[in-house]
Amino acid sequence: MLHDYLRSVRPHLRRRAATVTVLTLALGTVIVAGAVPAAAGTSSNATTLTGSTTLAHATASGDFGPLHAQADADVSLDWSQVAAVSVNWDDNLVRQGRNLDPQVAYTRPVPGSMSVTYSVSASLSWDTLSASVSASIVASGPCDLKAGGPDYVCHLASADYPVLDPSIFAVGLPYVDLALAADVTVTPNGIDTLRTATFDGTPAGTANLALQESPITDSLAVPCSAGVGDTLGYQLGGLSVTDGLSVQTGLEFKVGVIAPNPITVTPGFKVEFTDQTVPLATTAGSVDVTGAGVSSSLGAIQKNNIPPVLSVAPSFSGNEGSPITFGASASGPCAAGGSYKWTFSDGTSEFGATVQHTFTDSGPHSGQVKMTDTTGLTDIQDFSVSVANLAPNVKVIPAAPTVAWGRSLTLQAQAVDPGSGDQPYLIYEWNFADNTPIVTGGASQTHEWALPGSYAASVKVCDDDGGCTTEPFTVTVRMRSTTTGYIGDTAGVYSASTSVAGSLVDEYGQAVNGATLDFMLGGNSAGSAVTGAAGTASHTTTVDLVAGNYTVSSSFAGNAMYAASGPASTGYAVSVMGTSLGYTGSVAGSPNKSTPLSAKLTDNLARPLAGRTITFVVGGQTASAVTNASGVAATALVLNQKPNRYPLSVSWSGEAGKYAASSQALSFSLNKK
Repeated sequence: MLHDYLRSVRPHLRRRAATVTVLTLALGTVIVAGAVPAAAGTSSNATTLTGSTTLAHATASGDFGPLHAQADADVSLDWSQVAAVSVNWDDNLVRQGRNLDPQVAYTRPVPGSMSVTYSVSASLSWDTLSASVSASIVASGPCDLKAGGPDYVCHLASADYPVLDPSIFAVGLPYVDLALAADVTVTPNGIDTLRTATFDGTPAGTANLALQESPITDSLAVPCSAGVGDTLGYQLGGLSVTDGLSVQTGLEFKVGVIAPNPITVTPGFKVEFTDQTVPLATTAGSVDVTGAGVSSSLGAIQKNNIPPVLSVAPSFSGNEGSPITFGASASGPCAAGGSYKWTFSDGTSEFGATVQHTFTDSGPHSGQVKMTDTTGLTDIQDFSVSVANLAPNVKVIPAAPTVAWGRSLTLQAQAVDPGSGDQPYLIYEWNFADNTPIVTGGASQTHEWALPGSYAASVKVCDDDGGCTTEPFTVTVRMRSTTTGYIGDTAGVYSASTSVAGSLVDEYGQAVNGATLDFMLGGNSAGSAVTGAAGTASHTTTVDLVAGNYTVSSSFAGNAMYAASGPASTGYAVSVMGTSLGYTGSVAGSPNKSTPLSAKLTDNLARPLAGRTITFVVGGQTASAVTNASGVAATALVLNQKPNRYPLSVSWSGEAGKYAASSQALSFSLNKK
């Protein structure tokens, strides 16, 4: 009956372990994979990569008809891979300035080995039968450690482990064996390593590499500074990779009976009726696998054999006296960091890939540039230079001068030719714009202008290559300033003549001839006069000011040649004019008779004063009369006094500020009838 039952349930109890893909871990270094080129040099080194990890704890249970199973397991994994790392290169490229780019390959000469260890606790019950087991079960199998690529599965299996194990002599009794199976899904990654290049043992550059299933190209260049004959060492540091794992475990129960031996009955043998797999939980994780690095010698460094190639324009151009930029570039393995020497036809040299050079004179020039790379190889190129002539730069000092007419002015033309080679041969032509001839001479000239005015002068400067510059400048020729002085009378008498006079000299102390001086006296015009050769002028005028203190001055209004000046003034005192009064009438008479009285009034210059009232006093009687044009005042007086001698006086009271008073005293005889 057991045999029939097991046969009926077998289709429902079989299970297959599913493969589960786990997370892929990406490495940071990007590696170019490609076929290994045919290379003159090769090196291969063996290494072993190992790794282990603890994954998880798994629990599972199941019922299979009357069979009930339950299992717990702690899972750990170990992995080992014997590998070889080879380096292939071209010996001819082990040379200064060359890109060596060796090919690095990771290979597996033998399959890798993986094992999963389960510390299992399992129990089994079947009707009234029960059993339990606690053991460490190892599932192992081949599993290559691949360097990248798609996910792949490694199948691991353990040996059978008896759970229900009657003796083989117990014919007819059932048995149960337990086996463990694991399907490990691996997510591979590139195998990381640090490459170090050395020259005679001295480190000279590193790179992070990630080895792949196919050979990779390591971008390794031999520096131009590497010493010829130095040994190029190539070292790969420790290898490491972290691969993703997904482990699906199944416990396989193999169920059967001890069948009788057809010959001897006992001992019997196991006859399996069914095997049932109890899947445990899928365990995801990762494992770190590491291995020792390898090293190789790629041989001795050879000297660079590719000279630089210069690139320079065939011609350059510019102006004399100005920097001209020259530039060149070079290609070649060791051109970077090389030196450039420029040699010019004027005998000078410059250094650098880009230089500036100034030519002191115009004309066609030439040059040569030599490039030397860092390994001493050279290239030379010729070129031409066209240098244009430029006219001189001219500046006149003073730029806008002012000078008095007739006075010397020295002008300086500061001329600088852009081409210093032309400087000694400059020619100067001066045009003073006053109808005088153009002066050809040096950079400095002295000139006098005869008349005031504004003169648009210029100087033309030419170099020996025909380049000319005309620099205009304006000369302002001004009038001469003057000084006026007063040298005439400083005192006068009312109504008398006085002499006003002045002097005129220019700013250089020279007498000004033919200039008109104007005179003022007491605020009124006192006339004008023209200076003579001595620079003086005088004028006679009459004082018409009342007595007092005044100012007298002379001034010059200016003319086309001389600037105005003055007034030059000083004090002027006016005094009254003296007068003289003379009695001309009778000095004797008779009482009650008409007696003629007369007097003549003149000033100190004997000029009669008309229209003035003259007072006559005889004794106690008074009479008056007004002077006529001859200055004579005449009247008659009837004397009614007793005969006697009486005082006789004649007087004039004067005019304030003009004429002084005057009088005369006499004796008058009044006779009896």
